[in-house]
Amino acid sequence: MVRYFGRHECKMYVKGKPVKFGYKLWILSSFDGYPFYIIPYQGAQKENSSENSSERLDMVMKSKDKSFFATGTVRENRMAKCPLKSSKILGKMDRGTSDRKFDTKNEIAAVCWNDNRVVSLITNFEDTRCFTKVERRMKGGKQKVDVPSCVVSYNKYKNGVDLFDSHMEAYFSSIQGKKWYWPLFVTYAFETSLVAVWKLSKFFAPEQALDLLEIRRHITVAYLRLCVPRNIAGRGLGIQQKPTLLETAK
Repeated sequence: MVRYFGRHECKMYVKGKPVKFGYKLWILSSFDGYPFYIIPYQGAQKENSSENSSERLDMVMKSKDKSFFATGTVRENRMAKCPLKSSKILGKMDRGTSDRKFDTKNEIAAVCWNDNRVVSLITNFEDTRCFTKVERRMKGGKQKVDVPSCVVSYNKYKNGVDLFDSHMEAYFSSIQGKKWYWPLFVTYAFETSLVAVWKLSKFFAPEQALDLLEIRRHITVAYLRLCVPRNIAGRGLGIQQKPTLLETAK
């Protein structure tokens, strides 16, 4: 959510969000918070409405065709009638019990795992037959239960957007404008670029990478040097300005 308190038909109110009023954006990011793709929410569309019971399944199938690997949770009633054990039956079994199916035609696997509640996942690249052990609090103390490896990897890499949001909120600019486009194309786009530059610097030069605050300071100083007016003769400002990039080129 991008903060905006003015009047605009695209402004939304989302209950339970830290930012309740503003523009809603869809973000595709890496597991470490690098933004790949950002589009604004444009309202419900007929071809992508929630009435489509296999929406998430279709998305995973299309991702497979485009060589994208995907693993995600899915509701039990949106798995295209996959013959898995129901959550009522699986929930009565021991903790750590799971059920899995594999679609050989589309090469998509589905798995249900009983933890505190039944969790359903679909994946187009992971092997649901692999298991690891995790500790859970149960009657009589902690015990180790089986967990599918796809659940472990999902929990490890699912928080990329939340991590990106935390980077954005760390040093977010408080400058606000009254125009509807200001928070989107001036503030949010600039802040996103700073986070992306910082992530790229950490990826390509981790030993020389600066923290996010230092990168913001360096970029701010560079812009200020370009915008400082030239010395005016006779006023004695005492400012020795470095030549700008345009003056150096001339």
